[in-house]
Amino acid sequence: MTEVSTSITIDKPADEVFDFVADMSNNPRWQKGQVSCQWTSPPPIAVGSTYDQVAKFAGRTIKSSFRVSEFEPGELIRIESTSGPMPVDVTRTVTPLSDTSCEVTAIVRGEPPGAARHLSGQVDKLVQRNVSADYERLKEWFEADPNLRPNHHDNYPQFDGFFGVVGALKMITGQQHNADLAASLTTGLGPEAHILDIGCGPGVAVRTAARSGAKVTGLDPSAPMLNMAKALTAVRRPEGEVTWVQAGAESIPIPDNSIDVCWSIKTVHHWPDLDGGLAEVARVLKPGGLFFILEKKTEPGATGTLSHGWTPRQAEILAGMLRNDHNFTDVGVDEQIAGPASVLTVSARTAEI
Repeated sequence: MTEVSTSITIDKPADEVFDFVADMSNNPRWQKGQVSCQWTSPPPIAVGSTYDQVAKFAGRTIKSSFRVSEFEPGELIRIESTSGPMPVDVTRTVTPLSDTSCEVTAIVRGEPPGAARHLSGQVDKLVQRNVSADYERLKEWFEADPNLRPNHHDNYPQFDGFFGVVGALKMITGQQHNADLAASLTTGLGPEAHILDIGCGPGVAVRTAARSGAKVTGLDPSAPMLNMAKALTAVRRPEGEVTWVQAGAESIPIPDNSIDVCWSIKTVHHWPDLDGGLAEVARVLKPGGLFFILEKKTEPGATGTLSHGWTPRQAEILAGMLRNDHNFTDVGVDEQIAGPASVLTVSARTAEI
């Protein structure tokens, strides 16, 4: 039997923190590897409440079901697995320290499957490390700047006129690494696919996708960007059909359920209407369609050009919006290397019919 525990202080009122950690549907917001947690019993939460969980570990999808076995409102919740690859028992306790801070304690017990039972020491260390990291993310979730929006550069000057031409010229180089990464992480590229690149700029990613034979639509609100994209594409025309559309993410002039894959490469942090844009992506994607977002990884507190991108916290916020506000599934956040830089990626799919 493996048993580990961790405690952490969070500078938020105890009732606010408890309500969050007792609602298991919030788990994917702060627990690594969690894909979805959905209550299968009606509210309110009580002893006997049940939920299903989907997680990913080492490339495997793991499905489990749980039941609430103890519940003291505002103080303690204990859940026990009723199905899944291994028995799991988790207790979460929230204790007030002051009116504005609390201590969160977690005790996790489990029975490793198969041969792992003979490696209890190593398993304990792995579980302890993962559980502690999750609760550090929980603390970061609550204490992060509430104004740290994923579209924090929504007021950045538009790429119009001379500024747009200069911006397009700068974006011609240095973007191929990002486009190649997007292509490598997108399954199904080819003649049967229709790809939408939102905020396509001078078309680097559009041309990369079109080389697979895919039909590709490049969408951007900037006329200078699209003019540059058209000129460069005419010089070296790819195999697939390419279409250019001048519009923003919040108003995509494309029919419902007509796109297989939407890409947004280093643009979401500029979207003026984030919720509107995400709703439009959900509308134009086919059932099961892929939404792939890539942003440069930035450091908390960065300013100027160094702030153009996302911190890991901003990536998690966007993932939560996709999952909880726009009904996307299979939402995942990852850190990748694109050329010389670290980038953050978020991938999600629209629900299958």
